Amino acid sequence: MADFDLIGVQWQATDQDIRRAVSFGKPVVCWEIHTRSERDRVVNLGVQGIMCANIPYVMTDAPSAKADAYVTGLRAPGDLPYALAWTHQPVIQQSTSSVRLDHPVKASYIMGSMCPVEGEAGYRILVEMRWPEKLPQETEHAGVAFGQNDDSPYRVREPSRIGGYHFVQRMDGALELFGRQAGEVSGYPLGAVATVAPVAGIWMQYEVRVTPSAISVSRLDGRGRRTGLLPARALPTGAVTSRCAATTTAPRRWSSDL
Repeated sequence: MADFDLIGVQWQATDQDIRRAVSFGKPVVCWEIHTRSERDRVVNLGVQGIMCANIPYVMTDAPSAKADAYVTGLRAPGDLPYALAWTHQPVIQQSTSSVRLDHPVKASYIMGSMCPVEGEAGYRILVEMRWPEKLPQETEHAGVAFGQNDDSPYRVREPSRIGGYHFVQRMDGALELFGRQAGEVSGYPLGAVATVAPVAGIWMQYEVRVTPSAISVSRLDGRGRRTGLLPARALPTGAVTSRCAATTTAPRRWSSDL
C-alpha cells in the first residue's frame, strides 16, 4: 500500500470490507453515494471522502421543499427509487404533476427532498394516488410510508434496517394503518376503516397527521367529504414519530400500475 495515496471502495461493500480498507491507514474514498443514510454509514466506518451525483441532497440534513416538484418534469434532489438504478426510476409526468410507479416488482419512491420532517407539534402529509388505466388484482394495494428515522428504502413486506409506519388502500375500499419494527417483514395493525372502492383513473385523496403521541389517516375524496377516517392511534412506547417522513408514496400525486 505504500505506493498508493488513497483507497477507493464501492458503497455496496460490507462494513467489514470498508473497515479493512480504512485499517491500511490511507484515506478511503467511497462511491457512489446517493442517500444520507449511506453517507452516515460509510463516514461512521472511517471513510474520509465520497463521490456523489446528488450533492445538494447528500451534503445537507435539511429539507429543500415542502411539496413535490413533479410539475417541472424533473426529479428533485433526494427523490429516489428504492433500487439505485435507472431501470427502477419511475416516469415523472409533468402533464399531471405526478410520478408513475409501474415497475414489474413492488416499488417504492423516497421523497427525500421533503425530509427530514420535524417539529414538536407534529406534521401533516397530503397525497393523491390512483391506478391510471386498470385496477390490479384484489390482493394488491398501494399506499404511503412515513415516520422513518432516515432515508433507507421502505417497502411493504420487505425487511428494512429501520422501522416506520404505512397505510395501504385495498381494492375493496379498506384503508389500513400499520407500524413496522426494524428488520421485520410484517407490520403490526394499528387500525382499519371501510372507504369507497378505488376506480381506475380516479384520484383518491389522503391526509396523514402525526403528532408526538398519535397518528390519524383520512381519505378525503368523495364530493369533498371525508369518506374514511382512521382515528388517532396511540403510538407504542419508543416509537419514531418523525424524521424522514416520506418514503415512496408521499408526493402530492402519483399513479400506480402495481
